[in-house]
Amino acid sequence: MFSVQSVDFAFVCNNSFDDFEVIPYDEPITYTRSGEAFKNYSNGERKYINAIIRTLYRILTPGKPFKGLIKSRKSPLNFERIIHVLSETDVKELKIIWE
Repeated sequence: MFSVQSVDFAFVCNNSFDDFEVIPYDEPITYTRSGEAFKNYSNGERKYINAIIRTLYRILTPGKPFKGLIKSRKSPLNFERIIHVLSETDVKELKIIWE
């Protein structure tokens, strides 16, 4: 069985930090911080985008995934992606299951 402990997820949005939030469902303990992700375009341009990073302090398995709500406070949500942060230099983009 696959499991991971202390997982970092970066929720990447093109909104300002004070305009979007990530609300976890049924998670008693998470740690939140902000950061930046970047998007590379085919013309060579790189754009930096805001990210809210949530650390999940429990074992993560396929049967017990992280579930939550991403919402905007003022302007329309300009959601980009969710990234699994493996280290400071290694990330993996995650498939999103919308319910």
